[in-house]
Amino acid sequence: KSHEDMVGHGSGAITKTYEALIMGHHGDTTSEALRQIRTRGVDIGTKYGGWTKPALSLEVLDHPTPKSTLVSITIAEGKNRQVRRMFHGVQSGVMHLHRSKFGESLDLGTLKEGQWRILTDEEVINSLHWEPRILQQFSSSSRNLQSRNSKRKPGPRGSSSSSRRRRRSASSHRKKGTSDSNRQRDSGSSLSNRKPSKENKTFR
Repeated sequence: KSHEDMVGHGSGAITKTYEALIMGHHGDTTSEALRQIRTRGVDIGTKYGGWTKPALSLEVLDHPTPKSTLVSITIAEGKNRQVRRMFHGVQSGVMHLHRSKFGESLDLGTLKEGQWRILTDEEVINSLHWEPRILQQFSSSSRNLQSRNSKRKPGPRGSSSSSRRRRRSASSHRKKGTSDSNRQRDSGSSLSNRKPSKENKTFR
């Protein structure tokens, strides 16, 4: 196949938009590195999928430092670590990367790091062009799992591992107390492990 055939975009692909902080000062997308990503694609190696398709869009957003550039890039593929490998392939490593948009209109909105939400049926249909999944079966499976856990029989003697640890601890304290009292009877009021002196033997 020709290179033009290899980089043709497939219909129905879900787009992904990223903001990437890359090394080097790129004034605009006409720089050699960014132009290759935007018009030709990048060979990221046979091991990782070979030639990528050209980016659907590539825009320079800012220059946080004289030696870095913040860009927005949209792709329609999902190769492993593709964005990082694309910029690395044009000698401009990625220092920071996050996905800002998924599909045609799904963005992070007010979600903070670590948060998530369930997509509405309209979002799934309009942005991802998928048939919405029925989540009732997942909630039913969750309830069944919770029911099985509640019916699970207790361990030996109806105790958990934590209660067994508490019993062992109490038992060890009792044994220690017994041995301490034995030592107290043997050596008077002293709890020291030192041998009694000759003077103490005389009084015995």
